[in-house]
Amino acid sequence: MTDPLGQSQVLPYLTGLSKLGYSFTLISFEKRNKYVENKNQIKQICSEAQIQWIPLSYTKQPSVLSTLWDYRKMIRKARQLHQTNPFDLVNCRSYAAALAGLSLKKSVGLKFLFDIIGF
Repeated sequence: MTDPLGQSQVLPYLTGLSKLGYSFTLISFEKRNKYVENKNQIKQICSEAQIQWIPLSYTKQPSVLSTLWDYRKMIRKARQLHQTNPFDLVNCRSYAAALAGLSLKKSVGLKFLFDIIGF
């Protein structure tokens, strides 16, 4: 959410839906420098919209293994969050996140929405 795409597309979309009464738990992977620079702004936006934001650290190297590591972190966190406060739908906006979303769909029966905007 600390990158420009999250701020220009994802957050306006979620804050708008929040105003209509929907609730969200948002898991994102954040690059360290952008997170340090923008975390307070994103925390404030999410807090005002009552969005629970779960920032995870993005792993860059080694490329393939780091993606697999981040995938495991996402699955673990999403399952933990679902056990604590079950959600009805998982919405994914990237291919890596979609793999995690499909795993949740299959393992706990969540509805799944793959919503890639830039395609």
